[in-house]
Amino acid sequence: MFLTRDGILPVDFLAQSHAELEKYEVQLRTQRVLSVKQLHPHGFKITDSKGD
Repeated sequence: MFLTRDGILPVDFLAQSHAELEKYEVQLRTQRVLSVKQLHPHGFKITDSKGD
């Protein structure tokens, strides 16, 4: 599960450079994201082909 941080949503990560992501200590994943489910009230659950 990946929670939002500083108001950055998962879709916004795609528009950021690796350096910007490292600033937030985001570990980049190589697996394809299969689904993103919004959790109530804040955050998202992102799953890949392995279900992680």
